[in-house]
Amino acid sequence: MTLCDKAYNHLSRMLARGVLKPDQKLSERSVSLACGASRIPVREAIRRLVEEGVLYQKSQSGTYVARLDRQQIVDAYEVREAIETYQMRKAMPRLTDAQKRRLSKSCDAQLAIIRAFRASGKPILSGKQEQDFLAHDFFFHLQLLKASGNRLAEKIVTTAYRRNRFFGLHSHRRDLTHLAWTWRYHRRMADAILANDADAAVFWMRQHILRSLKDALAQFAGQTDGL
Repeated sequence: MTLCDKAYNHLSRMLARGVLKPDQKLSERSVSLACGASRIPVREAIRRLVEEGVLYQKSQSGTYVARLDRQQIVDAYEVREAIETYQMRKAMPRLTDAQKRRLSKSCDAQLAIIRAFRASGKPILSGKQEQDFLAHDFFFHLQLLKASGNRLAEKIVTTAYRRNRFFGLHSHRRDLTHLAWTWRYHRRMADAILANDADAAVFWMRQHILRSLKDALAQFAGQTDGL
């Protein structure tokens, strides 16, 4: 791992955990000390995050944490819908039996997390369970993008996922209803893939993304009502 990667990962964790707040000014010196890196790799890491839209720079002032707005949420999901539904159809004939089984097992793992969460009696998924659930969610989508063979599409969608994480784990209200819908769409996609039904797989991918957008906008509205 290069020093730039180390600085990038450090900043990514701070953003995802909410340590760095929207509009907060970033201290290159603090990041350099935390990573044991010089200013050059830190600046390269910052440049990457500026390109991803999670940091922004002001002339003669410095680097700041970006603030997500409603239109950015809509834009990201519209891009995902266009790319992931198209790439799903490309991926279908390229998926091996082993890859299809891994997608199905990912759905099973999500269901196990949901059942454990339900048994806990907690209202909102959090901690390691949330991280594991999100990891399986990302794995499912990433495997389909990889199978499609379009690296640019993979990069664009991965960046959209990372932006979502950077602006807080709780971009959605991950209660039992939201988790159940997420799993259900993944399960239906996996079943369609196993049945080699591309039309159904594309349909459920689109429904999944549109439902996720609806939930994200509802959560965003709830977070901004009190501002």
